[in-house]
Parts: sequence; structure tokens; C-alpha cells
Amino acid sequence: MADFVLVVSTKHYAEKAQAPKRSGGRFESVLILNDLYEAGMTNDKFIPIIFESADVDQILKWIKQVNHYHVATNDGYDSLLRRLLDDPAVVAPPVGTPVKKGPATPG
Repeated sequence: MADFVLVVSTKHYAEKAQAPKRSGGRFESVLILNDLYEAGMTNDKFIPIIFESADVDQILKWIKQVNHYHVATNDGYDSLLRRLLDDPAVVAPPVGTPVKKGPATPG
């Protein structure tokens, strides 16, 4: 029912998620995959976050294609906050009224 789920991607979590034996991390990763499958593999909900640059390789493969956020940096934290609050850094200006030129004249 949550709008977003932050997936903290660390080496330890990746090992648990991919382990053949049962674990909480493995169960969570299956739930994520199942949710994505039911959504036609469209992901607007699961947001991978990292605390160290090296952990980008630990993001679950089925959510690796979406933006991840390095929250240990000010830019990464601010970007994540903007996404969660639906507060874009750049807002497109309103579309103006189209100008009609009328029929073309032979010439």
C-alpha cells in the first residue's frame, strides 16, 4: 500500500537476497520481483538507495535499471527527497497558445 519502498542496497543485503537458503532478505527480494511482475515490470515504487559508491553494484538486478540515490551525498539526498515529495528541481513552463499562420500563398 506504500507509495514508495526504499531498498537499501548493501553487500550484506545483496548476499541475503541472493542466498539459496531462506532469509528475510531473500523473501523481500521475491516480494519486490512479484510486485514488479504484476505491474508489467514498470517500477515507480521501489527506490534503490546506497550509502557508498561501491554499493551501486549491490542493487538488485530487477531494480537496477531505475534511478538510484547515493544518500550519503547532499545532492543524492536532496534528489531523493524531491522524488519522494514530488518536488521537481526543474518545472517546465506552461505551453503557450499555438500561432496559426493561415493558408500558404503561392509564390
